[in-house]
Amino acid sequence: MRSLWLRGVKAAMGNKDLGLINKWLRNIKDVIRLHRDELNEIKSEDHKFKRLVELNVVEQVYNLHKTSVIQKAYGQNANLQVHGWVYDLREGLIKDLQVDVQKAFEEYGEIYRYEIEPPVKTKLEKVVLHLSGDDKDGRDGKLVTSQDSK
Repeated sequence: MRSLWLRGVKAAMGNKDLGLINKWLRNIKDVIRLHRDELNEIKSEDHKFKRLVELNVVEQVYNLHKTSVIQKAYGQNANLQVHGWVYDLREGLIKDLQVDVQKAFEEYGEIYRYEIEPPVKTKLEKVVLHLSGDDKDGRDGKLVTSQDSK
């Protein structure tokens, strides 16, 4: 899988028509477009390729945070962390790209941030909250039935 993916990144650096995978390669070409100036400054094709791989990972981390699924998870205080890592087989090292999603969302948040509705509690969740005393309604952990709440 890794080898195929890396060949895809290499293919995206060129302009050859590769048929059905052109659509998939377009996403990597978008990364090239977004970071064209930086990539054009790199003379070595090998270094340019490595940097494109890193930039692609960064953009995919951003793309995950643009989704309503990830935003809902954060809104519900889920213990969720998304990291951008690259593994170099030759060096045998994992490189943490230190992707700063907060910084990116300061600039683009109004475009991608969804207005997430708070989740609706199920009957079971309400019972658990009442029993645990976490319902903040002053009932101090007493089981409340539907008749009691009327």
